[in-house]
Amino acid sequence: EPAWRHWTAPSAIRTLDILSERHIRYAAAKGWVGETTDAGIQWNEQQWMAPDSTFPSFRASGWNGKAWFVASIASPGWIGRCTDLNTVPEWVHQDTDETVFFDAMAWWNPEEGLVFGDPVSGCLTLLVTRDGGTTWRAVDCEDVPPHEPGEAGFAASNGNIAISGDTAWVFTGGRASRCLR
Repeated sequence: EPAWRHWTAPSAIRTLDILSERHIRYAAAKGWVGETTDAGIQWNEQQWMAPDSTFPSFRASGWNGKAWFVASIASPGWIGRCTDLNTVPEWVHQDTDETVFFDAMAWWNPEEGLVFGDPVSGCLTLLVTRDGGTTWRAVDCEDVPPHEPGEAGFAASNGNIAISGDTAWVFTGGRASRCLR
């Protein structure tokens, strides 16, 4: 039998997280999430419905070593989490601004994480958690580099953020593209 298997996802996959050698999760459009716990032999998918009865499209996800998180695009912006043992979402953050769009997520450690998103009211979105993702707060606009006209996060499916040591790197795109540290 070949080392690869053919399988078709129910929606466009946007993110992928490796929880262990055999346990992999993905987040996709239209609320779809999926996982394998046997290194890809079988996949289990389900569609997550947010509390407002919508199926958010996910573009960012992350594993902090204790829980798995997803963040959505478009308004309302949602952050959901679940443990490594289940895929039942707990919705831990909602943003109802009409321009919200979460682009990427990364974790320093199990307690401290970061979500980056497009500008809202002229300020690049930067959410931080220091309690393992139970609560998220927006970093004050004056503590975020000033937004350049035409600048946004590029929707690179969680690919424009990285953390190394105590440093977070975020890349922006659009008419103005920068590397923020």
